[in-house]
Amino acid sequence: MISMGGGQLDFTRRRVLQCCGSAGLISIVGCLGLVSDESLPENGPDWPQYKANPEQTGYAGTTGPRKDVREQWQFETDSAVRSSPVVVGGTNGVVFFGNDDGVIYAVTADTGEERWRFETNDAVRSTPAVVDGTLYVGLHDQMLALDAASGSEQWRVDVAPGGSNPTVVQGESVYVCRQGAAFGIGGIAKLDSSNGDVQSKFATDTTGGLTAAAVGDQTVYVGSEEGSLSAYDIETGDVKWSSDVELGLVGPPALADETVYVVDIDATLRAFDPSDGTIHWAEQLPGVSEGSPAVIGGAVYLGDTQGTVHCLATDDGERLWQADTGNWITPSPAVTDTAVYVCNNDGAVYAIDQTEGEILWQFATGGQLRTSPAVVDGTAFVGSDDGSLYALAEDS
Repeated sequence: MISMGGGQLDFTRRRVLQCCGSAGLISIVGCLGLVSDESLPENGPDWPQYKANPEQTGYAGTTGPRKDVREQWQFETDSAVRSSPVVVGGTNGVVFFGNDDGVIYAVTADTGEERWRFETNDAVRSTPAVVDGTLYVGLHDQMLALDAASGSEQWRVDVAPGGSNPTVVQGESVYVCRQGAAFGIGGIAKLDSSNGDVQSKFATDTTGGLTAAAVGDQTVYVGSEEGSLSAYDIETGDVKWSSDVELGLVGPPALADETVYVVDIDATLRAFDPSDGTIHWAEQLPGVSEGSPAVIGGAVYLGDTQGTVHCLATDDGERLWQADTGNWITPSPAVTDTAVYVCNNDGAVYAIDQTEGEILWQFATGGQLRTSPAVVDGTAFVGSDDGSLYALAEDS
């Protein structure tokens, strides 16, 4: 377990596993004949972690469906899917996600056929990250690594309770942000992606929740529910700067074009200088926000609890357009070069024209949507509280 007293994280009981299965964590890979000897595809665009990359921009330079959308396939599980999907290898690749029954799935992106599954006995709500052939995902009090091609367990480490933050991987490191007043001072750990060893530990002075990290420019950016945004040196863990915001942050920061963007729970969007924490601008939006902004091409996109998607200029925060989906938007948007994709509590996925804010299409699932879309190669992948993962593509 992790001791967080005195502002330090103490990781103990690390176990590296070279085979499937262990006490309390049972792999059924192979038992159902689901393992393929094929390796993961290397060609095709990826959406390998939450919001596509460790900078948390929500953009991966790929395409998405714009018109006449249809359900390409629906993969049904036995419980709610609140772990946002990630994709490796484009539509010829593999989609990875977890559900509330504690199962991690790998399914083929083109047909939705199950490739393997792994039972964790712990609700999987963290979005996994798949980098260099390994899947990393946070559980309630562990960080788990699986071989992405076969689903076999590689290693896991005990971490402080938490587990809903998306998993962030950059380079050869996995970043774990765990927190909570019940567990003392919050902290950030940088783990070796090959074996789970602790490379460094960053202590924070907050007793509230921490957001997931945005990582770039040799810096780790993390927000807190107590209302601060802090920048840490990626090697030493030293605080470069910390800036207060009026209310708490829930979604991770987004780093793009030499600016860090964050939104507090009162829907005030702020743009910071990443070098020193100077605020470039702040814009108060209506409603409440529990997500994280997406950024591309001079515009920043954000949803709120009134069901509105906002588009603002990155240079000064000017409001460019807004679109109404009619219900609470919790997840973060995904953006392509031509469209913005959001999910709301009505259980509907929306595609919105990136330039004009016109709603291009909507698709209704059978439950609330608490996941962010993954968009690659003309297909949008979305998990629903109805227990299904959907693949949505244009009707050819």
